[in-house]
Amino acid sequence: MPLDIGFGAVNAFQMNQYAITCTQTKQAVLIDCGASSQKELDTFLEWITTRNYELKQVWQTHAHLDHVAGLGMLRTMYPNIPIWLHEKERGIYNSFDKRRKEFGFTVEGSGILPDEKSLEWFDKDSRPRNQMTLGNLTFDLFPCSGHSPGHVGFYELNSKAFFCGDFIMQGSIGRTDFPTSSPTEMKASLKRFVELMEDDVVIYPGHGSPTTVQREKQHNPYLQEFL
Repeated sequence: MPLDIGFGAVNAFQMNQYAITCTQTKQAVLIDCGASSQKELDTFLEWITTRNYELKQVWQTHAHLDHVAGLGMLRTMYPNIPIWLHEKERGIYNSFDKRRKEFGFTVEGSGILPDEKSLEWFDKDSRPRNQMTLGNLTFDLFPCSGHSPGHVGFYELNSKAFFCGDFIMQGSIGRTDFPTSSPTEMKASLKRFVELMEDDVVIYPGHGSPTTVQREKQHNPYLQEFL
């Protein structure tokens, strides 16, 4: 399979960070760079380099602090690397330092994220991006707002792989009780997901173990009302 996947839990929130690669072109992407220490980040970068892959981009499902914590360290090491995030996540992204202090969340180094002006924004200036490419792989952007206003997932049709952040997790979904969350939008996103995703799609969530659409249809109460 041309898609190679490495992942592991990082930071105090045990957030799943992913390194994904196109084995045919040796290009790699980090999904949700939440590593809060240099050691955590280096584990992923070593996974990439020891396999002779080359890191090309960073894709963010959303901007909650546990998903973006490593971007400052990464940008120091890769000054020109494109970091993609949805425009509707801008406010959450810019509140990182405030939220970090509120939670007592420790980030190694300065803890300062890259300036928003240096990021690439989905939907900025009427530039919608419906797909992202990684070498010979094409990922559809799946809008799944609810947990956060600009939450997106990345779906690769041929590999049947869906990287969804805090949208759906094994037996559960992302919280919708935050000030920037929307239970109504989450329900709409879940309904669309159930209607469009095939049962054999593998879900790679932001927390916990991978699962499948079929398993979640059978065991996840938040999906069952849409079957």
